[in-house]
Amino acid sequence: MSATDTHMVCASSSISNMTLPLNPEDLPRVRDILKNARKRINVLTSRSKGDKVLFNICTAAFPV
Repeated sequence: MSATDTHMVCASSSISNMTLPLNPEDLPRVRDILKNARKRINVLTSRSKGDKVLFNICTAAFPV
């Protein structure tokens, strides 16, 4: 991958964070939502064709 290609990949990166109030009783539902999102991303990436670039996608839920 050339420096130009690397720059284009970095330019298309996305960072997303959310800080919000959450009732601890809702945490299992949030975990289910995140688990379902991971499954949908896995399906999408397993079906995509052509050249691929590795991305790291992180999810976390913890009290602050």
